[in-house]
Amino acid sequence: MKMLKQISTFVTALATIAILIMVFADELKHDYDKLSLNRQMETKEIEPKIVISDVVAATDFDKGLKAIQSGEFKTALAQWAPLAEEGHAWAQYNLGRIYSEGHSVPKNNKTALKWYTLAADQGHAKAQSNLGVLYDLGLGILENNETAVKLYTLAAEQGNAIAQSNLGTMYDHGNGVSTNYERAYMWYNLAAYNGDPKGAENNKSIAKEMTPVQIAKAQEMSSRCLLSEYTDC
Repeated sequence: MKMLKQISTFVTALATIAILIMVFADELKHDYDKLSLNRQMETKEIEPKIVISDVVAATDFDKGLKAIQSGEFKTALAQWAPLAEEGHAWAQYNLGRIYSEGHSVPKNNKTALKWYTLAADQGHAKAQSNLGVLYDLGLGILENNETAVKLYTLAAEQGNAIAQSNLGTMYDHGNGVSTNYERAYMWYNLAAYNGDPKGAENNKSIAKEMTPVQIAKAQEMSSRCLLSEYTDC
């Protein structure tokens, strides 16, 4: 009787271990799948194209930009931090970039999230796009695909190619929205039109999964969206 009880306990333990392994493997697969979707962030350049009416702010911005061009990120941070605190969206976005990429400071997604959010709330498309990635992948905040879709959409409708490509991925894989190949194709197509190589690559890939009728409809959607200046997408 004692032997049977020991065997029963052993079997139960094995079953528990098997369940834990399955759960852990599923979590690993989820993490891998998210990374394999290859979300893109705005990383090409710190925001240089701005118009500043405030002479002092413009001077401080120029000092920060020159520091960046020389690789002196700490100097740029010192110049831009006060401007970001004053509410300049471009400075807030640039600080988000510095912290999310870890330039001269420890990489800190939570601090990047703060600055991206402040800039995004003012309609800064690049900030909205990068903030979308943080929510999408759960960097510095709990993962929230629905919020990521909203942020990508805000930026995409301003013509931001990276956001358009990322939004296409969300529709392609059904993250935060229902899977919709036609809308995925449309956003990939628009991203490609606006110069994003990944959008062009993804557009060709998804076309292989679509019927000619679906592709024709998606192309018509792309044209309508573009001609309406993103008001009818």
